[in-house]
Amino acid sequence: MKIALLADDLEFVTLMATYYSPRGFPISHCQKGEELPSDTDLILLDLAQKEISAIEQIRELKNRHPNLPIIVMTASSAAETEIESTAAFVSGYAVKPPNFPQLTFLFRRVLDFSALEKENQHLRESMNANRLFAGKIGPLEDLETEYIQEVLRRCEGVKDKAAKVLKIDRKTLYRKLQKLGKCEADQASNFSHP
Repeated sequence: MKIALLADDLEFVTLMATYYSPRGFPISHCQKGEELPSDTDLILLDLAQKEISAIEQIRELKNRHPNLPIIVMTASSAAETEIESTAAFVSGYAVKPPNFPQLTFLFRRVLDFSALEKENQHLRESMNANRLFAGKIGPLEDLETEYIQEVLRRCEGVKDKAAKVLKIDRKTLYRKLQKLGKCEADQASNFSHP
């Protein structure tokens, strides 16, 4: 998991790289969005940069790298900064100086969610391609059933993962599985839910 840190404070860059690189989160330093390495998994943006406004920089990054998650960091704990940044489609927010355990948790959460989004997109594209070639057109309920079954198959029957890929909660997946019929209902009965 490679993180691109966009910051102009070299002391902060050194602190982040020293802490995170040995822990499996290599940090590459960039001053502009066009300098991002191609293998970047996450953008960490220091809002204290002086050359460009935070909102302009976030918009530029999203235009150049629409699928990369962005976490913004600032020394300001004002709620306005968080609201303004979140409105510009960032994935997370952290205050400087960093609380390393909390920031590590945020990295993992954002990267896990990003991986699920990519997997979901891949599944959707794959299913759409298969459906187009098979020439299947049918009732929405049949297509939904087929899609749920395919997601479960690709998630190797792990219903928690399937629910995340489908972007529904586990209870909703449980109810849908019960509707699928006897065979699928038998599988659903093994599904534990809170």
